[in-house]
Amino acid sequence: MIHKKKSVLRVIFGIIAAIAFVFACLLGDLIYDTRFKINPVDKSTSPDGTYELSFQQVGDPDWPFGYTHARLVLKNGKRVIIKQTFDIADDGAKATINSWNVDWKDTSVEVIISGTEQEDVLYVLKFDGSVDRKQLDTRYGHIKE
Repeated sequence: MIHKKKSVLRVIFGIIAAIAFVFACLLGDLIYDTRFKINPVDKSTSPDGTYELSFQQVGDPDWPFGYTHARLVLKNGKRVIIKQTFDIADDGAKATINSWNVDWKDTSVEVIISGTEQEDVLYVLKFDGSVDRKQLDTRYGHIKE
């Protein structure tokens, strides 16, 4: 009788442990998707084909109407030169190709990041690995009224 009770308890604890494991896996997947998953938005290549700039969203926008977390990744071949992270204030919307504007220069690439709830921000990513950031007085390239 005692042996039978121990077997039943082992089965119950095994089922509880399996359910807890599945729940932990689902929770971990949800946290990864919403906070850390890299979602490609767009890419741009320098006119000479030497450099590649990737625009990526990191995780999901903060719920319900928060910032969208993103980054720019500048590469020369497979070598990463710069990873520049930033937030976009766009009413909780995902980053799109309309959120950025790219202009390649001789020694840098200029990127304007736009959001409906922010003034435009200019990032100058230099091929030597340095970055300059400048707040603009425009919104989506237009002077605010």
